[in-house]
Amino acid sequence: MIVGTYYSPPFGGGVRGEGPLFFIFMRGLVIKNTGSWYTVKTEEGKTIESKIKGNFRLKGIRSTNPVAVGDHVVITPNQEGTAFITEIEDRRNYIIRKSPNLSKQSHIIAANIDQAFLIVTTNYPETSTTFIDQIGRASCRERVCLYV
Repeated sequence: MIVGTYYSPPFGGGVRGEGPLFFIFMRGLVIKNTGSWYTVKTEEGKTIESKIKGNFRLKGIRSTNPVAVGDHVVITPNQEGTAFITEIEDRRNYIIRKSPNLSKQSHIIAANIDQAFLIVTTNYPETSTTFIDQIGRASCRERVCLYV
């Protein structure tokens, strides 16, 4: 857990505000994504439901989902028992797919992957060999060990 200091802006003159405000920043791993909510497991082992702040879109992230399962993030807990994701740490690797409706954007499926398992069916429904090839190429490109 990291405690950061922020000085509030001045009210009615003066150089600084009323004094420092303290914020708690925690590092964690995104383990689940449901809609706009992310479940983050902190370094202490606690899980916290979190949302992203809107400024990720302003930072040039061209993805339909700027945060993916597997991302290491920094969160700031709030009084409601949830948290805001304030920072995404650099990714080691990730697997993406093109967004079908927004051709210029992509959808990050997972990040910081060590290994992947692809389970295929031979009939009902038959797994497309094109799909298997695409996953294989993406895994190889990102240096992820793929088991089929």
